[in-house]
Amino acid sequence: MRLLLLLFASATAYKLSRLGPKGNGVPKVDGYACIPVPKDKLVAPGQRASMHIYDASSLEVVRYAQAHANSTYGQVVIDEVAMQDRRFALLEVGSRVKLLSVTPSVHRDKFGGSSPSFKAEVIGVGLIEPAAVLQKMPFMTVRPAEESCSLLRAGGGVAAPEPGAAAALAEAAEICQGLEELASFKGPMTRKREVEGSTRTIEECVQQVLALRGCEGADEGTRVLLSALAATAFLPGDSRFEAMLLAQRGEGAGAVALVHAALEEESRRRLALKALSGLSAE
Repeated sequence: MRLLLLLFASATAYKLSRLGPKGNGVPKVDGYACIPVPKDKLVAPGQRASMHIYDASSLEVVRYAQAHANSTYGQVVIDEVAMQDRRFALLEVGSRVKLLSVTPSVHRDKFGGSSPSFKAEVIGVGLIEPAAVLQKMPFMTVRPAEESCSLLRAGGGVAAPEPGAAAALAEAAEICQGLEELASFKGPMTRKREVEGSTRTIEECVQQVLALRGCEGADEGTRVLLSALAATAFLPGDSRFEAMLLAQRGEGAGAVALVHAALEEESRRRLALKALSGLSAE
């Protein structure tokens, strides 16, 4: 039995070693490597998330990002309406995501099988507008409409943020964050990490994005917009996508207003759930 365990461990270690970055061993291809995700899995700029990556195509994207793209890859959303018409298309905005840490792991399926995987910590660092799909296999690549993300242009489309805009966003987000145990739109791995004590404030996440992008001197408008997008972690995927779409179109003020209104509604919903849970406990 011990010999069998050693053999299994050795085989698993070998498979995991093959998943690590190999520099020139990973062929460079045209376009931006992307993982298709549903809206509720999008990681908005300024949002941190924990994820378990185990399907073959996504593992290839991680390897490629580490080898050729400074550990950055894209998230894109497949157009479900087009799929119903038997057409393949992507929605007009996605996210640029930075891998902060990658740990080899093992994925176990419902049938008891196992395969190499990654557990990753990521943060959204920008937006991407896919202009064309260049390849679908072994992983998807797209040609962005703009090579660099326009999110951090001066003002971010929020030329003159209202006084207290950032504070109002932070206050509404803080209420939602304090009631995550009642209702959450975050994935289970992200919630577990935050429960274990590694929660970061929106301001800290925004600062991290600006540092990663070399934009520490960004103006107030850009910071408010990033704060709003980061706060969509407390909102449903549709609201997150809509805010990202407005930001991509240069309508930063509209994105901030949308997020603020949605956060206030979500905070009221969670407070109501808290009140109901208190009544049921009596």
